[in-house]
Amino acid sequence: MTEQAANRVLNAAEQVRPLQESLQEDAQALDAEWEQWFEQPLDQDQARELVKRTRGLLARCARQGPADAGQSAGNHHGPGLSGSAPGR
Repeated sequence: MTEQAANRVLNAAEQVRPLQESLQEDAQALDAEWEQWFEQPLDQDQARELVKRTRGLLARCARQGPADAGQSAGNHHGPGLSGSAPGR
């Protein structure tokens, strides 16, 4: 690998890190919410919002795949995950 190629790889990794961290934080938050739901199920409207946020994270992961992660590393917050759930 040439020095130039190595630098491109390192730069791409640095650009993607905030996206990776954001996805990890959102996944951990959703995991905690699902754990709480299994202990004490929510009413239907609250459960529907939890499902929407989970689907939002999955869609965000699909959009931010390896092929385009370097191009869109600045787009950390997809719909449905950057804020709190309604009513919180």
